[in-house]
Amino acid sequence: MLVEFVLLVSCIFAYLFWKDNYSVAKRPPGPTRLPIIGNLHQMALTGKKLPFEAFDVLSKTYGPLFSIKMGMKEAVVVTSFEDMAILLAKDETAGRVLEEFIADRSFKEELGVLFSNGEMWKSVRRFTIRTLRDFGFGRKSSLESMMSEELRHFVDKIKTDAKASGNSSVYVYTFFNLSLVNVIWSMVAGKTFSYDDERLIKFIEMNEGLFKAGNFGSDISVAFPFLRHMFPNATNANLFKAGFAEFHEYFREIIAEHKARPDYGTNPDSFVDVFLAKIDEMNETDPSEGFYTHDQLLIVMIDLFMTGTETLNGVLSFGLLFLILNPEVQAKVQKEIDAVVPHGGEVLFEHKQKMIYVQATIMEILRLGNIVPVIPPRKVMQDFTYKGYTFPKDTTIIPNLHSVFVNEKYWDDPKAFRPERFIDSNGELCNMSKFSPFGFGKRFCLGETQATPAIFLYFTTLVQQFEFSKMENQPDPTTDPSPGFTLSPTPFHMKVKARY
Repeated sequence: MLVEFVLLVSCIFAYLFWKDNYSVAKRPPGPTRLPIIGNLHQMALTGKKLPFEAFDVLSKTYGPLFSIKMGMKEAVVVTSFEDMAILLAKDETAGRVLEEFIADRSFKEELGVLFSNGEMWKSVRRFTIRTLRDFGFGRKSSLESMMSEELRHFVDKIKTDAKASGNSSVYVYTFFNLSLVNVIWSMVAGKTFSYDDERLIKFIEMNEGLFKAGNFGSDISVAFPFLRHMFPNATNANLFKAGFAEFHEYFREIIAEHKARPDYGTNPDSFVDVFLAKIDEMNETDPSEGFYTHDQLLIVMIDLFMTGTETLNGVLSFGLLFLILNPEVQAKVQKEIDAVVPHGGEVLFEHKQKMIYVQATIMEILRLGNIVPVIPPRKVMQDFTYKGYTFPKDTTIIPNLHSVFVNEKYWDDPKAFRPERFIDSNGELCNMSKFSPFGFGKRFCLGETQATPAIFLYFTTLVQQFEFSKMENQPDPTTDPSPGFTLSPTPFHMKVKARY
């Protein structure tokens, strides 16, 4: 009996090994897989803790386009700029993978602007981009007044926090989030919050927890989805469910408040009002379409809240980290700002074109402090071939942007923080062709229009108003990131000194 059992197990193992490694024709090359675990052992053997770093190591052996299997998850990893630019621009790769833990946020349906697909995604995304532009960064007067007021409050808060610390220091963790919520929420819901709003602080902390609870590379609950049900606490399944449930409750209250306004359709003052009017319009003209519903609005609000605050906080926090580690760069940035806007005057977005070194520094922050090392995976919507390789429908494509930003093929000394790499001998910006921090194709970051002015204005205003430095008699803060769906610096303290 034992012999028969061993023989049966061996046959099953051999079949699974053949199926995983030889049954699919013309698949991109990749490491040999083992049954059940796939290539997880090879990822572990790279010695890298983070999946995007492991992908980069594997690409040195298997090329810039390679197949991989992580547990039950079949994928193709893309690590070169050229392949990303072509592959991610294809209609066939415009789909988004809706993992189970992500589906918890949208009632197991494809809703929102981040993880939906097809005509609904196209319509709602287009509507969202257009409406946000109308209520924020597309209207110069609205942008200038909103950002100026919020930045004044934020500068005052930094001064207060530094004074209260006893040693003129601040703690950079969710440093920017409270202020950024006000910028985003003034467009989305037409309201702002005080910095001591307890409910807002709770939601920001919860949002941070959700973002740090997984990743887009090789999260164990993606490799083996059944583990979410067997070990809901260990896989953070309960954390996601509870967090999204609280978001649902809070945002439903906001929607109800706006819907109670009799003039939300005739005198809209926010994205929520315009969306509610769109729901009414579609219910009258095409009720069967189903793209514009209260649940859809709810999930779009969650998408905007979660991604907008966390991503911008990560970028700006990395910016401060790199400045205190490179004080000569900070001095050059301040010199250029002072030349364009003397005596601590108000920095405007229109000043950007006169600040070449500032722009180069921000680009270097986005490159080296890359907060989205793995672009959210794409789903192949229909079979196609590329470079002679077959990409069957439903294949997952993992664009490893980290590999592009640290590749010596594109950048000299890529791990050094050097803004000058983006400035040519004529003092003009350069190296733009291989720089795409907001993604590729039709799925590029929908918040780029909002993020670009926000990053510039926050960065320049703070560097103009303060001098930031390392803490005395303490080790330098690490540049190793805090992992999650997006990266942020490992929390650190820094000294703050007002310049005006």
